[in-house]
Amino acid sequence: MKRLTRLLSLVLTIAMLMSLAAVPVQALDGGEVTGSISGTLRIDYAQTLSELKQREISVELLRDGAVLGKLPLTGAWSDRLQNTYPAQVGLRDADGGELVGDGWPGYVDFSVERLPVGAYELRFTGNGYRTFTQRMELRDAAQHLILGTADDTFT
Repeated sequence: MKRLTRLLSLVLTIAMLMSLAAVPVQALDGGEVTGSISGTLRIDYAQTLSELKQREISVELLRDGAVLGKLPLTGAWSDRLQNTYPAQVGLRDADGGELVGDGWPGYVDFSVERLPVGAYELRFTGNGYRTFTQRMELRDAAQHLILGTADDTFT
């Protein structure tokens, strides 16, 4: 019976140690806690991908008034803002599937990861669009913004 109790204690201890591995390394070593900001822009009015590119739609990410970078929302790509923050943009068709060729993009998804906690501002711009600014507080995980071109946000 003692052997079974010790074995169960060992298994429980290992399970607890393994669960700690899921905690972000930054939080364990006393470093800065980080999170991500992502968003989905609905393209509500029909336009081809080449028309979207001509409009030069983009989102600028600012922290405490300082520009961290600008993400073009006119094609799929991935890079790092300021060589530090992984960023990516993806396009989907109106049904939410993969965009093929020069079809009508229905959604543009973007994300920026490993951002320090704090206050951020997203500024959406594009030729023929009204500038839209969204402020958000990144605390300890993630923030996601959904906006569209027909709902009085980014029109």
